[in-house]
Amino acid sequence: MSSVKWLLALVLIVQVCSRTPRLVTEFDLPHAAVASITPQFGSYGPSLVMTTFYPSGTDGVFVIPDIDKILNGEAEVKIQTVEEDTQWPNMAETSYGTTLLTACGFFVSGAKSTGSIDLYDVSDFPNSPAKRTKISEDRKGNFYHQAVFMDVDADGKDDIIAARAFKSLYNPLSKAEGELMWFKPPSDGNPNWETRYLTTPQGHDGPDVAFTTTDLDNDGKLEIVAAQFFTQQALVVWECTAEKWSDCENGANIKYYTVDNNGDPFFNVQWVDLDMDGTKDLLATTNTASGKGAVYGYRLVADFRRGAEAWEKHTLATGYKPLHPHLPGQGSPGFAYAFQVSETEVPLILVSADDGGWFDLLQRTDAWTYNVTQLVNTTGTVGSQTKPMDIDGSGRKVFFLPLYSEGKVQMYVFD
Repeated sequence: MSSVKWLLALVLIVQVCSRTPRLVTEFDLPHAAVASITPQFGSYGPSLVMTTFYPSGTDGVFVIPDIDKILNGEAEVKIQTVEEDTQWPNMAETSYGTTLLTACGFFVSGAKSTGSIDLYDVSDFPNSPAKRTKISEDRKGNFYHQAVFMDVDADGKDDIIAARAFKSLYNPLSKAEGELMWFKPPSDGNPNWETRYLTTPQGHDGPDVAFTTTDLDNDGKLEIVAAQFFTQQALVVWECTAEKWSDCENGANIKYYTVDNNGDPFFNVQWVDLDMDGTKDLLATTNTASGKGAVYGYRLVADFRRGAEAWEKHTLATGYKPLHPHLPGQGSPGFAYAFQVSETEVPLILVSADDGGWFDLLQRTDAWTYNVTQLVNTTGTVGSQTKPMDIDGSGRKVFFLPLYSEGKVQMYVFD
């Protein structure tokens, strides 16, 4: 090996060994489930938004303000209630710090399997309570994992798209369903949100759980990459072949292309440059009780319309398994997020083992090979972590880990 290669290898080894986050603090929050960081929440600055859920009772959304001050030892953890009467919120994320978007419901709890998409006006929080608007219409047994803002009809206003799923825990012979919903905001002629469909179960199978929007071929139009869990159990690209997505209502002009269908249900997907070659890749997880749960990377090497042939697949970590695989709804891993500690370093990957009960940090050692470090191990299920962010302008990346079964939340920083 040349001296230059030896030097590069040494630099990489030092980077891998040195990237260990520091535990800043830990606080109690029963059934801490899904976490997100927002630069602003109402009248607050950088804040942590947390959801809680449980098979019985009601669930909640909470905010922990001043996380920049908590990081620097200038404030104590203060948990404030945004909502305490919702049903299984699988996500809670803000837009411009004034609007909170939630996607709710899950099939493991019969009483909470009928989910909803809700918006909260938090522009004056905490001076005024959050005002909730339910924008979806109930459909029995149908639930939501994710929703995002997107201008579907190119009218300059934010619509919302969401993946809706149906799966019966009590009737295993029933057909799973997935569809992409379009919620159009109020207008002068209609004071209510309109419910529309982009894909439908009739002729389509998905999306049903997680997805990301991106322009894969740089033609100015977004594609939707979906991690499908209940329906096709595949990683799929959905394309609208018309001028805009509103021209693809009810499945018209929609095509889909399978990236991977290895037989396991896909759970999470992110579009991110994993190897710093200047082009983005897909980062995805499969969530299963079999012990074959894994984290994968996919590099686009051809036109995405060629399906699996267009993607170069790499296994980044594998062997994830829930602690109690025979219980309903168990699977591992959960969410995986790639992020850079600094602009000059290759991304690390933070992985939730979900029902496996731990969190991993994946650090690249060579090409598509990763070293796996377990950050924390618990006695039961863990929740969905935040995407690491710089919250105080110091350049340091901060993240939070919900320890669901322990009823705690941990805060970490890369110094």
